[in-house]
Amino acid sequence: MNKLTFPEKISIVVLVLSLASGGYFLKEQGHINEQTEKTQQELQQAKAKLMDKKNQVASKNKKALFKDDPNIAINQQDDKITETVISNVQTMFKKFYTYKNGNDYLSRKDKFQSLFTPNLLNNEDLFPTKDYLVAQIKNHDISGEYKESEVQVGIKKDNTIPFSANVTYHMTKDDKYESTVTDVYTGNINLNNNRFTSLSRIGRVSEKVEKNNNADN
Repeated sequence: MNKLTFPEKISIVVLVLSLASGGYFLKEQGHINEQTEKTQQELQQAKAKLMDKKNQVASKNKKALFKDDPNIAINQQDDKITETVISNVQTMFKKFYTYKNGNDYLSRKDKFQSLFTPNLLNNEDLFPTKDYLVAQIKNHDISGEYKESEVQVGIKKDNTIPFSANVTYHMTKDDKYESTVTDVYTGNINLNNNRFTSLSRIGRVSEKVEKNNNADN
């Protein structure tokens, strides 16, 4: 049997060590890959939990915001406030333009004691008291009937809301003439007591006058 030379022995030793090192490397690499995969899974789970926590916090903050933030609370009430103002304005004009004769027209002021502030109750344009105006109305056969109104509501400030309205009403005079009129008003209403603090007629949109054919010429 031939003996191995020293260089051949060295080569065999190097080869054995290389194979052993390679096996160890593959084993360690597999372990590393396994750990990496496990770490990535844990990272994804942590991210999912974090996102879920963020969503919970965001939801909680949103609820708290809608509950406690006064500005958002006001925004939530806007529709309700607007509907209330429109209803109050239309009810007011219905009272204002509904009368069965001249005396009833002059006594309309009594209906507004709780709706109008004193300055409006004493407004000559709304409730005439001058002798020559009263003479033109008192004991006359006139009547009024509210038809409809389109109300625009402004922005609340210091518990007061401005509004404008196109008001259509029907009038008769001495059974001879009938007219359908649409006037434009502006005003303010106080939300604390629902009283009108200002009201002004600023113009007339239309007026249709007809003569009663049954009346004597």
